[in-house]
Amino acid sequence: MKSYVLLPLVAVIVFGAIYWNFERNYEAQAAEARQQARIEKENKLKAEAEARTKGVEEALQLQARRKKAREERDAREKSQKEARQAAIDARDKVHRDVEKTVRQIDRLKKEIAEGKKVLAGIESEYKATLAEQVFLKDYIAQAETNLRDLEAVITRLSQTPAAAPAVAQKQ
Repeated sequence: MKSYVLLPLVAVIVFGAIYWNFERNYEAQAAEARQQARIEKENKLKAEAEARTKGVEEALQLQARRKKAREERDAREKSQKEARQAAIDARDKVHRDVEKTVRQIDRLKKEIAEGKKVLAGIESEYKATLAEQVFLKDYIAQAETNLRDLEAVITRLSQTPAAAPAVAQKQ
């Protein structure tokens, strides 16, 4: 019987010593574990806050870079658009100038053709006038010759006595 009582009694004493040791250290260990958990939680919260702050800063920097890139892109696109519009305006102006020049050339060609017609008319009038002038010179020369011949005839007739009364009547 001794072993039936003694063995459980020794087991209870050993259990009591372990329990007492555990109980005595349990509160300290539990407080230390709670303190460690609180410290870890605080460290974790601090790390998360730092990470969040760093993330916000990085996001703000990234946002600033994107905004700057967008502004640069918009400025570049605006300048390209303005350059493109200026080129289109210049092209349109050149087309208008070409069309204006073509119309002016056509108008001048028509004026030249009309001028040639007028010039041809003037030349034909000039030739006709020259021909008329030559004709009139010849005619005047012929008329003067005829006049001299007639005066000579009249003078001869007036020198003949019988013809003198007839010539005097005619004059």
